[in-house]
Amino acid sequence: MTTHQEFARLIEGFCEHCGLDEPERILQGGPVSVDDIVFSLIYSEQVDPDLLFLYTDYGEVPHGREAEVYRALLEMDLHLYTGRGPALTLSSESGRVVRADHCRLAEIKPQTLYAVMVKVAAEAKSWREDQCFSKVIAALRPQMPTTSVRDWRAGRPRS
Repeated sequence: MTTHQEFARLIEGFCEHCGLDEPERILQGGPVSVDDIVFSLIYSEQVDPDLLFLYTDYGEVPHGREAEVYRALLEMDLHLYTGRGPALTLSSESGRVVRADHCRLAEIKPQTLYAVMVKVAAEAKSWREDQCFSKVIAALRPQMPTTSVRDWRAGRPRS
């Protein structure tokens, strides 16, 4: 079975699991909503034939708070990025905040994909309630003291 067939089988199983009637619409990149949060399930053999890309619409950036939100996005990406994803970004088409993630086609089942989407939908709703994820970022910041380069060169740790 080709990876494109794996993708089609995954989406068909996902639609069956969720009671959706139009797997071909999703197979062509059409949006799907889970708990009122919009997702795009994208497959591209040219980018990586083994991956399903999952894009989540986190919402609009509030007018007048752009700098604060952009900083929060950068901080979240710094603290959450593990080399495998996810990453928060801005859509070049809509200007909305989007979470970009991926799953290995060979490792994900329709029920697991749905469970992931439910979890991410809850995170997106949290973003919309507390844009900038101020509580999350505060919890992610290291609690340990840091050493500055100047203190390190002088041989004395910063307290």
